[in-house]
Amino acid sequence: MWRPLPYRGHMALHHHSDGPWRVRVDDEDGTPCGAGVLLDDRHVLTCAHVVRDAGAGPGGTTAHVRISSVACRPEWSRIAHVAPGTWVHRNDTQRGDVALLELDEPAGCGTRTTLWKAPISGGSVRVYGFPHADPIGMGTDARLAGSGGRQGEWGLLKRVREGDPWIEPGIRARE
Repeated sequence: MWRPLPYRGHMALHHHSDGPWRVRVDDEDGTPCGAGVLLDDRHVLTCAHVVRDAGAGPGGTTAHVRISSVACRPEWSRIAHVAPGTWVHRNDTQRGDVALLELDEPAGCGTRTTLWKAPISGGSVRVYGFPHADPIGMGTDARLAGSGGRQGEWGLLKRVREGDPWIEPGIRARE
């Protein structure tokens, strides 16, 4: 015989799909602007141009972005601001393109990302992003193919399989 369990308050089950570090950076209207990496419950690493595109860069139209989970169930969403002293973006040289975001409230999903230095060639990465403001995002596999710019700031990526989705604006690499 089936019996309901006694009520014990709100007990939402939290589940992570593959790559629980994956988050989406949206503007204040909820339009996807790019991808980020959830480092811990309070910090997201992303590209400065993504924050600028969301209107929240220095001199922008707003002071915040919205960070949304794409690998957590139930999904969560938080307001975030650029952490002081972490904005690096140079339009004229295409050098430096990073921003650290601080969430106003903890994500609450317990994800921690381990950062490590990958070789610039010979390894494989999973690339993930939000092209064409796609709210769900897409991923593809790539091979690291060496330095792609001055002082090794850029890394070249090669397609693993013809016919797979490939890199276009809105997609960022992550091991």
